[in-house]
Amino acid sequence: GIGHLPGLYELLAKEAADDAVREGRVWGTANGDGQPAAVFCLTRQEKIGSIRSKWVCSVATADADAFDSALWHACSDRCLSTLGGDVAFTVAFDGAVPIGDGSSAVCRALPLVDDPCLLF
Repeated sequence: GIGHLPGLYELLAKEAADDAVREGRVWGTANGDGQPAAVFCLTRQEKIGSIRSKWVCSVATADADAFDSALWHACSDRCLSTLGGDVAFTVAFDGAVPIGDGSSAVCRALPLVDDPCLLF
């Protein structure tokens, strides 16, 4: 990954990351050796106006399997319970996640637009 959490069209702002930490909305995944594989958090982005949920799941990883794992975990009751009744979010991830041939089934199924890091 790039060493930062991605946001919508920009890196996640420090204030948003601090709020997510304070409110218990930051998690990590590990690989089979117990080494860190992905960091992800759920943040509320008030600038979102085109969809009902203003929540964004920001994922930082360079591994497709870790990306899948982070998304599955973000959809768990434990994570969704932190969204104040909302049950949906958009996804932001950096360009280090492989999305072409050799990527995971989840990555290949994402409805990406021209920018390979944004969902439509």
